[in-house]
Order: sequence, then structure tokens, then C-alpha cells
Amino acid sequence: MVIVLVGYVYDFETVCTCMLYKAVQSEGGFETVTRTSGWRRVVSKLGYKDEKNAGPMLWQNYEKILYPYDLFISGATTASQV
Repeated sequence: MVIVLVGYVYDFETVCTCMLYKAVQSEGGFETVTRTSGWRRVVSKLGYKDEKNAGPMLWQNYEKILYPYDLFISGATTASQV
């Protein structure tokens, strides 16, 4: 399955959500990356400049766009859905 949502731009480049999803999954998934402060590693895997706001920007967009997909695939629910 390929997911390509071109929904936002970082550093004047379109962020491929498929690449973002794969990079986060290769680091252990959203919760692991967030818990271990691994967003800088994700930024470097994607080849973006390691600026101060790059990690938080990817984190916010992943949480908004791709995390619901993660939950759907795993069969889990968010607290707001309970």
C-alpha cells in the first residue's frame, strides 16, 4: 500500500508522507520516536537540514496526518474515540 499525501511543505520542499511514515516506522514507530526524542534522527533520514524546528514540525504533521492511520492499521483507538 502506498500513501502519498502532499499536504505540507518544509524548507520549500514537499514532504512525502510515505517516506515520513517509513522513516518513523524504521525507528520503531510514532510512540517510540516521540518517547526517545528521535525526531532528529527522522529528520536526518529524510535528508532535511537539522534545524531546531524540523523535528517538532515533522512530529506535529505526523501526529495529525499519519498517526490516525497507524491506529487504524493496528486496530487501536485514541482516547478521544473512547
